[in-house]
Formats: sequence, C-alpha cells, structure tokens
Amino acid sequence: MISYMAENKDRLLFRLNPFIKIIILVLVTVIITFDYMPYVPGIFLFTILTLTWIFGGIPLSRLLTILAPFLAVSLGFIIFTLLSTGLQVNAVPDVTILNFGWSYKNIYISLSLGLRILAIVSFSVSFVLTTNPVELIISLIKYFRLPYRIGYPVLAAYRFLPSIEEELQQIRFAHQVRGAHEEKGWLNKIAKLKLY
Repeated sequence: MISYMAENKDRLLFRLNPFIKIIILVLVTVIITFDYMPYVPGIFLFTILTLTWIFGGIPLSRLLTILAPFLAVSLGFIIFTLLSTGLQVNAVPDVTILNFGWSYKNIYISLSLGLRILAIVSFSVSFVLTTNPVELIISLIKYFRLPYRIGYPVLAAYRFLPSIEEELQQIRFAHQVRGAHEEKGWLNKIAKLKLY
C-alpha cells in the first residue's frame, strides 16, 4: 500500500482531501443502501473500479485481488437469498428451476444485495489504498473535531506499525537462518504465530 502512495502521490485520488473522500463514501453508501435495483450498485462498482484505476493508478489486477474474498461473500449472499426466497412461492413464479420459483423482483433484490456489498467494499478499498493515514488523522482532527487526545496517539501508533513489520521480518529471517521453514496452509501459519 505504501508503494502505491509513493508511486502515485501526484494522482488525483491521492491528492484529494480525506474529508471529501469520507463524505463521498458515506453518500454513496446511503444511496446504494436504499436502492433495490441491481443496476445502481453495479454502475457504482464499475465507476469506482475505473476511477481508482485511472485517477489512482492502482492496477485493476490488484483491486480485483483485494476484492476476490468479498466477491465470494457477495455470491454467497446472492445464492442464499435466492434459495431462501425460492422455497416461498406464493404466486406464479416468473422463473423456476427444479422446485424453486422466483419472481423477477426476488431476483433483482438478490442481485442488488450482492452488488451492494461489492460496491461498498470497493469504495472502501479505494479509500484505503488512496488515502495517506497521516492526512486522514489530521483531517479527522481538523474537520470532524476528533479530540487531540485520541488523534495524536492514533497517529503515533500508526508511526510504529512499519517498525513492527520490520521487526517481524527480522524474526522471520532469523528463523530461516536457524533452519526453520515456512509453513504451508493457513492453519499451520496460525499455529506458528505462537513462536513470535
């Protein structure tokens, strides 16, 4: 994330005030939340991916990699809502598959739910990838009246995160030098965290 900021600091999305980005994020979230047609979140999803790619300089492959788990969650919500509404046939369904029947309205609502998740997450990912955390904290203090007692400790804590990451990397290198190998699979990696 830091490398994108260093490479693209002159791009429009990186120069935009975090306060304005937060306002846009909240407005888009409200608009998407109260609309039940799937094309509105779909248009917002396409728009934010395109804007982040063009005006933020973030490669589409990187964005899609980050959004991949949320795509799975979104598809899960779509399938679950379709299955749950497909069993409750009160009228003549417009679409039937096996014993499931859906009206077009149920299909639109299911697609809208999934696309809403993706659109809101993509706006959030764009915000995180194109916002300098130091500028964000300063903006929160200046415009949102975040108390200094909270803002500056958060800023100081954020300054220590890169040093913690460097220390963790040093520990990993020391383990490699001593012959410990990198574990495969996420369960083994979680179990190995005890060593750190």
